[in-house]
Amino acid sequence: MSTYRQNVAAFLLNDTGHILLCQRSDEYKTWQLPQGGIDTGEDVTTALMRELTEEIGTNDIQIIHQLEQKIKYDWPEHARKYGFVGQEQTYFLAKLLGKVDIENAVDDEFVDYTWVDAKEFKLRISGFKKGAYIKALDLLIEKFPTVIA
Repeated sequence: MSTYRQNVAAFLLNDTGHILLCQRSDEYKTWQLPQGGIDTGEDVTTALMRELTEEIGTNDIQIIHQLEQKIKYDWPEHARKYGFVGQEQTYFLAKLLGKVDIENAVDDEFVDYTWVDAKEFKLRISGFKKGAYIKALDLLIEKFPTVIA
Protein backbone atom coordinates (compact mmCIF):
# COMPACT_ATOMS: atom_id res chain seq x y z
CA MET A 1 0.00 0.00 0.00
CA SER A 2 1.15 3.50 -0.81
CA THR A 3 1.97 5.73 2.10
CA TYR A 4 0.04 8.51 0.35
CA ARG A 5 -3.74 8.61 0.15
CA GLN A 6 -5.03 9.18 -3.39
CA ASN A 7 -6.95 12.44 -3.56
CA VAL A 8 -8.51 14.91 -5.99
CA ALA A 9 -8.59 18.70 -5.77
CA ALA A 10 -10.20 21.36 -7.96
CA PHE A 11 -9.29 24.87 -8.98
CA LEU A 12 -12.80 26.06 -9.83
CA LEU A 13 -13.09 29.28 -11.80
CA ASN A 14 -15.94 31.74 -12.16
CA ASP A 15 -16.70 33.81 -15.28
CA THR A 16 -13.88 36.26 -14.51
CA GLY A 17 -11.24 33.57 -13.96
CA HIS A 18 -11.18 33.92 -10.18
CA ILE A 19 -10.56 30.81 -8.06
CA LEU A 20 -13.03 29.42 -5.53
CA LEU A 21 -11.44 29.35 -2.09
CA CYS A 22 -13.29 27.73 0.82
CA GLN A 23 -12.88 28.40 4.54
CA ARG A 24 -12.67 25.26 6.68
CA SER A 25 -15.11 24.81 9.56
CA ASP A 26 -12.61 23.04 11.82
CA GLU A 27 -9.62 25.34 11.50
CA TYR A 28 -10.17 29.05 12.06
CA LYS A 29 -9.08 31.16 9.11
CA THR A 30 -7.79 28.19 7.09
CA TRP A 31 -8.69 28.33 3.40
CA GLN A 32 -8.43 25.55 0.85
CA LEU A 33 -9.67 24.10 -2.40
CA PRO A 34 -12.52 21.61 -2.56
CA GLN A 35 -10.75 18.26 -2.34
CA GLY A 36 -11.10 14.74 -1.03
CA GLY A 37 -10.06 11.14 -1.10
CA ILE A 38 -10.71 8.72 -3.93
CA ASP A 39 -12.91 5.85 -2.77
CA THR A 40 -12.21 2.25 -3.76
CA GLY A 41 -13.38 1.63 -7.31
CA GLU A 42 -13.69 5.31 -8.23
CA ASP A 43 -11.85 6.97 -11.06
CA VAL A 44 -10.55 10.50 -10.49
CA THR A 45 -13.41 12.24 -12.31
CA THR A 46 -16.08 10.34 -10.37
CA ALA A 47 -14.29 11.16 -7.12
CA LEU A 48 -14.09 14.82 -8.09
CA MET A 49 -17.82 15.02 -8.85
CA ARG A 50 -18.72 13.28 -5.58
CA GLU A 51 -16.41 15.49 -3.52
CA LEU A 52 -17.75 18.69 -5.08
CA THR A 53 -21.33 17.65 -4.34
CA GLU A 54 -20.43 16.74 -0.75
CA GLU A 55 -18.37 19.85 -0.03
CA ILE A 56 -19.82 22.75 -2.04
CA GLY A 57 -23.31 21.47 -2.88
CA THR A 58 -22.85 21.21 -6.65
CA ASN A 59 -20.84 19.37 -9.27
CA ASP A 60 -22.12 21.47 -12.16
CA ILE A 61 -18.74 22.12 -13.74
CA GLN A 62 -16.97 22.05 -17.08
CA ILE A 63 -13.55 20.42 -16.77
CA ILE A 64 -10.88 22.40 -18.59
CA HIS A 65 -7.85 20.31 -17.70
CA GLN A 66 -6.53 17.55 -15.48
CA LEU A 67 -2.89 17.85 -14.47
CA GLU A 68 -0.95 14.76 -15.53
CA GLN A 69 1.50 15.20 -12.67
CA LYS A 70 0.26 14.18 -9.24
CA ILE A 71 1.47 16.35 -6.38
CA LYS A 72 2.12 15.07 -2.85
CA TYR A 73 2.04 16.72 0.52
CA ASP A 74 2.67 15.32 3.96
CA TRP A 75 0.28 15.62 6.86
CA PRO A 76 1.71 16.90 10.13
CA GLU A 77 2.40 14.10 12.62
CA HIS A 78 -0.75 14.90 14.67
CA ALA A 79 -3.00 14.78 11.59
CA ARG A 80 -1.89 11.48 10.08
CA LYS A 81 -4.73 9.03 9.59
CA TYR A 82 -5.83 5.91 7.76
CA GLY A 83 -2.23 4.64 7.87
CA PHE A 84 -1.05 7.32 5.42
CA VAL A 85 1.62 10.01 5.82
CA GLY A 86 -0.06 12.43 3.43
CA GLN A 87 -1.94 12.77 0.18
CA GLU A 88 -1.08 12.46 -3.49
CA GLN A 89 -3.40 14.74 -5.39
CA THR A 90 -4.76 14.82 -8.89
CA TYR A 91 -5.61 18.44 -9.69
CA PHE A 92 -8.33 19.69 -12.01
CA LEU A 93 -8.97 23.08 -13.53
CA ALA A 94 -12.68 23.60 -14.17
CA LYS A 95 -15.26 26.30 -14.71
CA LEU A 96 -18.04 26.33 -12.13
CA LEU A 97 -21.36 26.49 -13.95
CA GLY A 98 -23.64 26.02 -10.93
CA LYS A 99 -23.95 27.89 -7.65
CA VAL A 100 -21.93 27.17 -4.53
CA ASP A 101 -24.30 26.00 -1.77
CA ILE A 102 -22.16 25.12 1.26
CA GLU A 103 -25.14 25.59 3.60
CA ASN A 104 -26.87 22.60 2.00
CA ALA A 105 -23.78 20.54 1.16
CA VAL A 106 -23.60 16.96 2.45
CA ASP A 107 -20.44 17.67 4.47
CA ASP A 108 -20.03 20.59 6.85
CA GLU A 109 -16.36 21.01 5.97
CA PHE A 110 -16.68 24.65 4.92
CA VAL A 111 -18.29 27.67 6.58
CA ASP A 112 -17.58 30.30 3.94
CA TYR A 113 -16.15 30.81 0.48
CA THR A 114 -14.78 33.59 -1.67
CA TRP A 115 -13.43 34.19 -5.16
CA VAL A 116 -9.81 35.29 -5.48
CA ASP A 117 -7.23 35.91 -8.17
CA ALA A 118 -4.04 33.83 -8.28
CA LYS A 119 -2.03 36.39 -6.31
CA GLU A 120 -4.60 36.54 -3.48
CA PHE A 121 -4.91 32.74 -3.54
CA LYS A 122 -1.18 32.39 -2.82
CA LEU A 123 -1.46 34.88 0.06
CA ARG A 124 -4.46 33.21 1.71
CA ILE A 125 -3.22 29.62 1.61
CA SER A 126 -1.24 28.55 4.66
CA GLY A 127 -0.11 25.41 6.38
CA PHE A 128 1.02 22.05 5.09
CA LYS A 129 -0.97 22.17 1.81
CA LYS A 130 0.48 25.50 0.67
CA GLY A 131 3.46 24.17 -1.30
CA ALA A 132 1.40 21.61 -3.19
CA TYR A 133 -1.37 24.10 -3.98
CA ILE A 134 1.06 26.71 -5.28
CA LYS A 135 2.94 24.14 -7.38
CA ALA A 136 -0.34 22.98 -8.97
CA LEU A 137 -1.52 26.54 -9.57
CA ASP A 138 1.78 27.52 -11.17
CA LEU A 139 1.59 24.50 -13.51
CA LEU A 140 -1.95 25.46 -14.50
CA ILE A 141 -1.04 29.12 -15.05
CA GLU A 142 1.89 28.03 -17.21
CA LYS A 143 -0.45 25.93 -19.37
CA PHE A 144 -3.41 28.39 -19.34
CA PRO A 145 -1.87 31.87 -18.83
CA THR A 146 -4.99 33.79 -19.90
CA VAL A 147 -7.65 31.65 -18.18
CA ILE A 148 -6.82 32.18 -14.49
CA ALA A 149 -7.12 35.73 -13.15
